[in-house]
Amino acid sequence: MLCCYLNETLNLQIVRVMQGDRRVLERVIFPRQRFLFEGVTDACLEVYRGSGRGLQWSESIPCSELKVEEVAAELKDPRLKVVS
Repeated sequence: MLCCYLNETLNLQIVRVMQGDRRVLERVIFPRQRFLFEGVTDACLEVYRGSGRGLQWSESIPCSELKVEEVAAELKDPRLKVVS
């Protein structure tokens, strides 16, 4: 299933798609950047933020909550940066 995550912060984030204990994908997401990825129902997206002491876990989101239902008009704008 196609999933989308938006980094709504003003900071860099590291995201990891996890399926059980297995890391499927890891990416750096810039502020206000969308991240499109293929996920499976039982996977989750772990979000980490950088700090002076290294990476700190921020949240874990089930991929089922990030499922794209339909393509929004702003995603069709070629000026937007989408990482997949």
